[in-house]
Amino acid sequence: MLSHSAILDDVLLELRDSHEEHQRNFEQHQRNFDENQRTTNAALQSLEAILLQLTRNHS
Repeated sequence: MLSHSAILDDVLLELRDSHEEHQRNFEQHQRNFDENQRTTNAALQSLEAILLQLTRNHS
């Protein structure tokens, strides 16, 4: 039978591992979000340039 201390140590190790995994997942999510933001902004700038060109051609 495991002692209370051994059980607590095991629980703490599991919590630490879980926390580290969540931290890595959060950091990856943040990188994905930042990249999505960059590509979305680039697409919007391209669309704006196209719209300006179209409106100039039809003026």
